[in-house]
Amino acid sequence: MKVETSQVTKIHISNIEGIEPITVILEDLGQSSGKLMVKCSYEVWTCHLVWSEESSFIETISSMNVEYLQAYLSGSEQFIIDGEKVQSDILHLRRNKKLDRITARKLYSVSFKQFVCIWLAENEKLIARIYGGDHHAVPHRDNWHYLYERKIFQAVISGAWSIYQEMEVA
Repeated sequence: MKVETSQVTKIHISNIEGIEPITVILEDLGQSSGKLMVKCSYEVWTCHLVWSEESSFIETISSMNVEYLQAYLSGSEQFIIDGEKVQSDILHLRRNKKLDRITARKLYSVSFKQFVCIWLAENEKLIARIYGGDHHAVPHRDNWHYLYERKIFQAVISGAWSIYQEMEVA
């Protein structure tokens, strides 16, 4: 049996409006690599990071921008499809006789189900038929979960920056 130890830094961040307390665990694995775990409420995000030898793990996290950290930790899309608007567009096309009754009914019945997830390959036919294949024309709205995660990850970066500054002063 082989037993090893590693350096772990735990950060607890609280008093953020609209967000439960956040626990951040930084495990330094040596050789400029480590594991990052962020826990908030019942959600947990983890990733493995590698950084330049000149900086510490805490310094690396504190200097990241939120988009970079969010890309590492989460796969959430910034926008989600506005299914109600898509259905409204289908009705508009039908009223203007740009879609026949059968096609409009078929598109309408699958539009909301298919647009729960964004930009899936099976949505291509629907996007082509309604919006001429132009993805940018598909109505979308902010994804509340993406914004929630963004607020959490921004707090992680700010918390790491605060710890890094305390370490620099000491």
